[in-house]
Order: sequence, then structure tokens, then C-alpha cells
Amino acid sequence: MPNQPIFIAIVVGLVSFLLIFWWFGIIKRRQAEIQTGITTMAAMKWRECVGLVIQSLEKDGYREEMSSRQPGDGGTEFLLKKGSALTLLSYKHGTAYHLGEANIRDFANGVQLIGAAKGILVTLGTIEDMAKDVAKRYDIELIDGTALWPRIEGFLPSNTLSTVRQQASSQTKHKVEIGAVLCLILAGVSFFVFDNMKPDDGPVPTTIASTQAKPAAISTEESAASKAVNATDAAIAQINATAKAMDAVDKLTDQQRAERKAKAASAIAEMPIVKTAFWYSASTLQVHLNTEKNDDKAMLSEICRILTQYEELRYARLQLEPPTGSTVPVRFRQCQ
Repeated sequence: MPNQPIFIAIVVGLVSFLLIFWWFGIIKRRQAEIQTGITTMAAMKWRECVGLVIQSLEKDGYREEMSSRQPGDGGTEFLLKKGSALTLLSYKHGTAYHLGEANIRDFANGVQLIGAAKGILVTLGTIEDMAKDVAKRYDIELIDGTALWPRIEGFLPSNTLSTVRQQASSQTKHKVEIGAVLCLILAGVSFFVFDNMKPDDGPVPTTIASTQAKPAAISTEESAASKAVNATDAAIAQINATAKAMDAVDKLTDQQRAERKAKAASAIAEMPIVKTAFWYSASTLQVHLNTEKNDDKAMLSEICRILTQYEELRYARLQLEPPTGSTVPVRFRQCQ
């Protein structure tokens, strides 16, 4: 089969790309979207967020008893009805909550005192595994931030949901791009390997010239193979480094993320060409310049160098503001 090496190279490249796209483009992107969604919800007013929670529960058949609202322990409690059965809902806003057994037992007592058949405890934070076991014994449904986002994302304003998805996509886009390059390299290596495994189609040359040419050809092939392997190793190392950096970012608390953003903005503000730099929104850094040259490549390169030290800020949008009174338009840029 004359084109067998090409066919094998295409299959290897395609399969490896599908695996990388499935992992980074779907699995990791969804994880990033959930984490970004939780952060977005935590930044909302608690009344807006609990309204979304109740809307999502209405889809399951629950209806709120409007006169039932009362303050809870660090949150707000609502009495819901599904059919004729009463359910006590407790919502704890913010990602700092880490609910344990004691929280579940206290809430279970509240459910019994109010005469409800079951309870639903919702938080944007996390829930301990032991607490989940206790909740099963008391017929309490637990919903943490990771489980809550898929329930309420369909009730968010379209512009908010679009912003969350764009931010999540930007966090994984770089990994998919690196993966695509790696797949091309793997396809090239596969073609080279299988092409050299093919038996010769014609008679073996016996001339002196061809005999002398073989060592040079072998040397060239070995050099190409060595370069291909080195390129593959470099691409794999880059993917691993990026994945490791993003895993470290995922473990950061909201306070740590805020501190890193403030540190980056402070470093940029210290540049001689910059007057001030602050975060205009969660993903936009507004940079006020002392010069009208807001398209200066050296300046943009230095700003991006500072931002890309923090993996989560790699795709932040830059709003470059010229001095007050300048006729130069505002420019928007993004580091790669």
C-alpha cells in the first residue's frame, strides 16, 4: 500500500487531536466554566443569587411560601412546598463556606422544628464528605457550588452567561493550540518512522556512488528523527507546564486571586510610561498612559510579560487609555 505511512500519520494526528480536544476543549473547559461561574455568582448580590436558586428549584416542582422568609445561621432560610410536603431551604452565599457535620446537624434540627419533611442546603462553598454522609441520614439534599452552577446557568442573563463562557474558553484555548501543534509533530514523526519501515520496491543499487550515499542518507534521517523527537519532547513539556500552572491556579482562593491581580496591576503601574493601572472589570485591566503612543510594541510586550507571569491573567483584556485631552482613540489589546 504505497500511501500507508501517510494514512497512519493522519490517523495518529487525528486521534491524538481528538483526545487532546476532548480533555482540554471539553472536560477542562467545563471545569473552568464552573469555577468561573461560581466566582461570578459570589460577586452577585445574595438576593439575586438566591432568586436564581429558587427558580432552579421551581423547575423541580417546588414553590416558595412567600411569608416564610427568615434569617438563618449566616444565610437565609425559605420554606418551600412541593405538593403538600414542606421543604426548608437554606442558602449560604459566598465561596468561603466549608460545611461540616455540625452545620448539617444544626440545619437538620431546624428542619424538624419547623415541621418540614426534608431540607435543602445550598452553598457556593464546599461540603465535607463526612457531612454528606450525615445529610443522607436526615434526608437533607446538599448542593455545593460545583453542583449549583449547572442548575442555575440557564436562568442567568445571556450577557452574563456569555462572559463566563468566554473567560472559561480563554483559559483552555492556549492548551488546545499547544495540543494541535503536538499532534502535527506526532503525525510527522509517525510518517517518518513508518516510511522508513517500508521495504524497498526496487533492486538494491550496487554502484559505488549509491554505496557511498547511504551513510549520508542515514545520517540525515537520524538527524531529522532526533529533531522530531526533541520537538515532541519540548511540546509535551510545554503542555505539562501549562497544565501544572492551571492546576495550581484552580487551587487558589478568591483572596489569593485578588492579591495576584493587584500585584500585577501594581507592577504595571510602576512602568515609567504608565500613570495608573487598575482592574476595570474581572477580565479588563485599564491602563492610563503618560504618552499618546498607546500602540507601542515594546510597552505592550512589557505589560504582557508581567501579566503572563500569572497563568489566569494570560488572556486578560487591556484597555490602553491615552492622556486626558488626547485625540488618540482608546485601544484594546490582549496578550497571547
